[in-house]
Amino acid sequence: MASGKLHVLHNGVRLPDDPAPSLQAVPKAAYPVAQELRRRYGIPPERRVLGFVGRLAGGKGLGFAFSFLQGLRDAGRDYGLLVVGSSGKESEDAAFREQAAALAPGLIYFAGAQTDPYPFYHAFDAFLFASESWTEAMPGTALEAAAHGLPILSRENPAMREIAEYY
Repeated sequence: MASGKLHVLHNGVRLPDDPAPSLQAVPKAAYPVAQELRRRYGIPPERRVLGFVGRLAGGKGLGFAFSFLQGLRDAGRDYGLLVVGSSGKESEDAAFREQAAALAPGLIYFAGAQTDPYPFYHAFDAFLFASESWTEAMPGTALEAAAHGLPILSRENPAMREIAEYY
């Protein structure tokens, strides 16, 4: 059928086909996919997870994200950051891993580049959008996080203000 070949992309983002509204009252960590991903990356079940999805490049704010998470831990909050993405250069990715290793243990987790990042959104308790304000016109990862019903923490950013006003 022709209708089966058509899919509308909202701002270039494919929304989940089945958002499973009956699961909205269930904590994200209870979803089987979330539990599996947390186990895979060694994240304790009780730890709150902020998600970062995207290219590991200048302006994306990964250093800011690391500092933010360290501040949470210093304040006695048990949060971790699951980084989904890659710079495309092993040497740069290794530098980010070294930077993260110098912080508190169990603070930063790396999933690397993923061809399908959608399952990772189920493992996040919230989404951290750390990009500097000049780097994004309309951030697809933030739209994906919103489509998955996640709270979004963001640096001051005009694009994120536009999303907040709309949603």
